[in-house]
Amino acid sequence: MMTADLPLRGLRIGQLTAWASRANGGVFGVMVAHARIIAELGGEPVIFALEDPHAKADQAQFFPFEVHHYPVKGPAKIGYAPAMADGLVAANIDLLQLHGVWMYPSRAGMLWAKRTGRPYVISPHGMLDPWITGRGKARKMIARLGYERASWNAARLFHALTQREAQDISNEVGPWAVSEVIPNASPAADPLPAGFEIENPDLSDADGVSDFSWLELDTASHVESRTDQYVAAFRYFSEAGSFTTAYLVRAVSPGSFTLPGATIEDMYRPERRAITAAGTVEVTSTGP
Repeated sequence: MMTADLPLRGLRIGQLTAWASRANGGVFGVMVAHARIIAELGGEPVIFALEDPHAKADQAQFFPFEVHHYPVKGPAKIGYAPAMADGLVAANIDLLQLHGVWMYPSRAGMLWAKRTGRPYVISPHGMLDPWITGRGKARKMIARLGYERASWNAARLFHALTQREAQDISNEVGPWAVSEVIPNASPAADPLPAGFEIENPDLSDADGVSDFSWLELDTASHVESRTDQYVAAFRYFSEAGSFTTAYLVRAVSPGSFTLPGATIEDMYRPERRAITAAGTVEVTSTGP
C-alpha cells in the first residue's frame, strides 16, 4: 500500500547495473544516492550487479540494503553472467531500473521484464550520446542485435537527464520511446574541519530556518549529514547559475584546524567538478 508521505512503502525496487562499485565511475555514486532516496520514500532498494575486483570493498556503500553480485564468464567488456536473469526473477522485485547500457545486464533486465510483466525502466546515463555510440561501432552493433534492441523494446520508460538526451534516446531507440526528463543532481560536499560536529544539516528545511530567515537558500533534493562532511544534492537546470546551501555546526574541541575546501561535481559526469580553496579555523575556549 502506498501513502502520500511514503509513496514506495512495501515496494521492492531493483537497481541493475554492470558494476556496483567504483569501477562504474559516476554511475556508482548515482546508484548509492538512488538507493538511499528509495529507502527514504518507504521502498526497499535491491542492488544487482556483476562481480568485479572492487565489488566486495565497495558494497559497504549500500549498507544496509540487499546487494547481489553475479560471476562473469568470458570477456569482461560483455559481462555475460548466466545466473543474473534468474537471480532477478527470484528476488521478487516490483520494478527494475537499469543504469547504463551496452553490456549483458541489458539482456538480464529484458528477460526479467518478459518473465514477470512488471515495469522496466532504463537510465542510459548519456551512453546513447552520438559521441559514445560512434566509438566501438562493431561491438555496439553486435550488442544492438544481440540484446540491446530487445531490452529497449521491453522498457516501459526511459529516464533522460536532459532534453538533449531524450532526443538521443529517440534517435537511437525509435520515436516510440517514452522518456521522462529528470535533470542532473549535482552533489556538493563540504568536509568538516577537525573539532566540529554538524548540529543541523539542513537549514533550507522549514523547521531549520526560524533563526536564520536572513539566509536565502535553495532547497536540496537530498541532504546527508556524515561524521566528516556535509553533502547536498541539487537538481541542475540550464538557467540555474548557482546554488546556495548552509548547515549549522558546533565546535567541540579548541585548537587551530585545517578548513578543507568544499567540492561540487556533476553526479553523472564526475570529471566536471570544482573545489574551493582550503583555509584554517581557530576555536578558543571561553570557559576556565
